Amino acid sequence: MEAFNGLHFFVQPPLLIIPLQRYNIFMLKEYLNNNEISVYHLAKESGIAYSTLNDLVNGKVDIDKCRVSLMKKLAASLQMSMDELYDLCKNSRRPILNSYDAEANLTVRAKYYHASIFYNGENTDIRLCKVTEDNSFYIEDIARWRVDEFIREKRMRDFR
Repeated sequence: MEAFNGLHFFVQPPLLIIPLQRYNIFMLKEYLNNNEISVYHLAKESGIAYSTLNDLVNGKVDIDKCRVSLMKKLAASLQMSMDELYDLCKNSRRPILNSYDAEANLTVRAKYYHASIFYNGENTDIRLCKVTEDNSFYIEDIARWRVDEFIREKRMRDFR
């Protein structure tokens, strides 16, 4: 916040025009990394072919197209329910670039895009829009705009 002639105002940081890489951080892969489980080790333990498991972990195979027997083996090896495994495989997050360097991720839940924002020690979830082909094309711009808007409003409320 800066002052000029006794008036206080927020200085918007310059918007960085950086091409957004279209990549997802797949939650199953993140889970395996956090628990120090290699795909190779999991393939051996579960009896699932390495190539199949690797494709699933990297989001190349849709979990909806997997056999139930594969899901049962994998869930048993990871000591979780099939529902928990499904959520890990179905959900991914994508970092959202924004003007405030806030930590924000784009996720898909229940057929809607959501922005999960961590700013000033608080977590907030904003439902952005329904997942459609048209929205998918513009979702990074929509997410960046809504995250910036949320932070600007929050800063104004905190200022008062």
